[in-house]
Amino acid sequence: MKTIYTPNRLATGCMCAAALALAGCGSSASALNKSQLAAKGNPICAQTDATLKGLKPPTGAGTTGYAPYLTKIINAVQTELDHFKTLDPDSTVKSDYTAYVSNEALVISHYKSARARALAHDAAGMTNQLKQTDGPGGRLRTAARHLGWTECLKN
Repeated sequence: MKTIYTPNRLATGCMCAAALALAGCGSSASALNKSQLAAKGNPICAQTDATLKGLKPPTGAGTTGYAPYLTKIINAVQTELDHFKTLDPDSTVKSDYTAYVSNEALVISHYKSARARALAHDAAGMTNQLKQTDGPGGRLRTAARHLGWTECLKN
């Protein structure tokens, strides 16, 4: 029986925040400093973590159950990203925020590709796409540490 790589929670989360940061220019009077951003970011990650912990990976060989499973992961992480995009970091944390958000978007992209491979009954392709989340997932965790997003670091 072939082992299929399953995604972990940390690789899923932070791309939206980066996309928002890339879209914004400068900081406004309402821009959040590190502690304010952490106070808003940690509950977002906690909600995503609770959602992901409630998901049960499919059992058995093959890709049959993975497409709906990956859809639930994608939806949870996209919701997280959408929430992060509503935040306005100040200039002292903007680069880490941008790194988190952009890498989360990459993770989502790989999950979507993995779902497409699952629908095509291509276990090797699906597994490869899931493994591709490791790079952006690691960068996402680094940014989360810098931002004080401790909830985003939980498995």
